[in-house]
Amino acid sequence: MGLDTYLYKQKQKSELEQVFDNLVGEKVEMAEVLYWRKNFNLLEWFRNNMCEIDNCGYHEVSKEIFEKLLEALDNGALEYEWDDDCEQINRDIDMITKILKEEDFKTTKFFFYNWW
Repeated sequence: MGLDTYLYKQKQKSELEQVFDNLVGEKVEMAEVLYWRKNFNLLEWFRNNMCEIDNCGYHEVSKEIFEKLLEALDNGALEYEWDDDCEQINRDIDMITKILKEEDFKTTKFFFYNWW
C-alpha cells in the first residue's frame, strides 16, 4: 500500500475577488508546503485529532491543530516509522513553527491531503 500525504496552503480572497475570479474562470491555486511518504503514524494522528480522513480528500488544518501537532512532535507523542525520522521530524517542527509565527489564518487556509 502506498501513502502519499501533503500539506497545502491556499490564500483566501475576498468575496468580491472570488465573484470576479468565478466570472473570468480564474482558479485559486494551492501551494505544496510539506510532503510525507508512507507516514502511517502521521495519518493516524490526523484521524485521531481532526476527523476521519478520506482518500483523496482535502481537510482543513486549523491553527489549533498545528499547535497540537507541534506539541506532539516536540514531546515525542508522535513518532515517525523510518530511518530518517529525526530529520523529517525536525523539518516538520521547523515548518510548523514558521507557519504558526508567520501565517495569518484569516487569509490563508491549510489543507491535509493524502492518496493511497
